[in-house]
Amino acid sequence: MSVPAEQADLALPTTALLGAAILVVLVVMLLLLAPDAVTRRLRYALPFTRTKAPEILVARRVDQMASGAGAPDHGSHSLVHPLVLGGSHFAWTETPMPSNVLVHCRSQNAYFHGLCGHVGGTRLTVRAAALRGLEHAASRAEGKDAAGAAWDGCHKTLYAAVADGRSAAGSADSARCSVQRVLNLADETGEVAEALGHRRGSTTMVAAIIRPLAKGAAVEIHGGGDCEAWLLTRDGWHLLRPSAYHAPPGSVVLLGTDGFADALGQHTQLAGELAARWRTPPTPLEFVAQLDFFDGYRTDDRAAVAVWIG
Repeated sequence: MSVPAEQADLALPTTALLGAAILVVLVVMLLLLAPDAVTRRLRYALPFTRTKAPEILVARRVDQMASGAGAPDHGSHSLVHPLVLGGSHFAWTETPMPSNVLVHCRSQNAYFHGLCGHVGGTRLTVRAAALRGLEHAASRAEGKDAAGAAWDGCHKTLYAAVADGRSAAGSADSARCSVQRVLNLADETGEVAEALGHRRGSTTMVAAIIRPLAKGAAVEIHGGGDCEAWLLTRDGWHLLRPSAYHAPPGSVVLLGTDGFADALGQHTQLAGELAARWRTPPTPLEFVAQLDFFDGYRTDDRAAVAVWIG
């Protein structure tokens, strides 16, 4: 029995559509059941399943991890997680700060941390780091910023300072020497103003003297220039000019060179991020990661000392 030509012409498209529908069903089933690696390849290889660009998916994943969705619960806003082996329970243990420590970023990044200053119910928790900027690293030039802190146990006083070596020859050495002169006051008699007056070369710096009290701490700020001092309280960030202040319990005193401090302000994105993350002291490596923030713009060296008053 022969089929009329008109019916044959209609049967061919119908068969093709049925085959395409079966193929679509098979692909959808494969996407649902296949391992992740195969699924990702198919999603971007087949035009009709390419709904989102890979970079959009990556950005969404980063947003989910920042908000805690799909990420291990190791604490709010955590950037760096410890490697915990053998099913052990991890709890960060703070250790005493070295009595006199200075770090710089001449050829590498460096950091330090620790506790000091138990007076009444107040103790000081210190985080500090010096990071070579992308500009100097890319050109294989030395970093020029330095940071340091020293604890005077006899007078229950913390000396802290950061220095920006700027761009002149020898300014990296000048920055380190300038910070060290302030730290030496923990073991010697003298004034911070006198130590700042001995700066040499193209260097700017800011220093703080912090004395823990029964409630909060007394803070003196000296120096300035391109370096800045800030106080973080429950009301937000406050720029500190050279003067004397009272830091309330739960606040953070921050000294920073311009590569870091320039991004701070009462309503900047970095200020909001750190205000949320610094309600309690981050672990040392988290602090380094936060100091090493990336915004696609700032490439200068960075040095900072942060002191939690608690």
